[in-house]
Amino acid sequence: RKLERLGLEFIGGKCFVMPENFSIMYNPPDKTEAKNIIEKSVIEAREFAQNIKLGTTKRRFIRTPDFFIWCAINKLFKLGKTCGAFSNFFKVNDNCNSCGICEKCCPTKNIRLSEGLPVWDKSCTLCFRCINLCPQKAINYTSITTKRRQYIEPTTKLEELLPWQ
Repeated sequence: RKLERLGLEFIGGKCFVMPENFSIMYNPPDKTEAKNIIEKSVIEAREFAQNIKLGTTKRRFIRTPDFFIWCAINKLFKLGKTCGAFSNFFKVNDNCNSCGICEKCCPTKNIRLSEGLPVWDKSCTLCFRCINLCPQKAINYTSITTKRRQYIEPTTKLEELLPWQ
């Protein structure tokens, strides 16, 4: 309906499975597993794109069973972000060596070092780059992420994520 209001036509939609990186809910896959998930979805996406070109896509959008759960989670996420609640749950352990990677990689510039340790302001979007890129595994989100893997998309190089100057 939104597309129609813009004068556009919906010609198909499809969900693709991607590696789960939301480490407060899931344990992210290792690099090999993530690579396999991505490769499978790339094949499916190419097939879907070909069907769009050929005009053979189904014009129905089917909501997956977890659609409504994710809608509720999204509303809670927006509320938490608005009031700045997310930042209160980051913890730093004794492994921190004050390297500053967390500060440099934060896309919202939400982290600053204070007395050598990261401190989070209120604009966190829960991207978890700080957790996933910490070379010392010193950052956690409460105790939830302590035993979970760090996640970096398999073909991404650390230099691409850090705005070194």
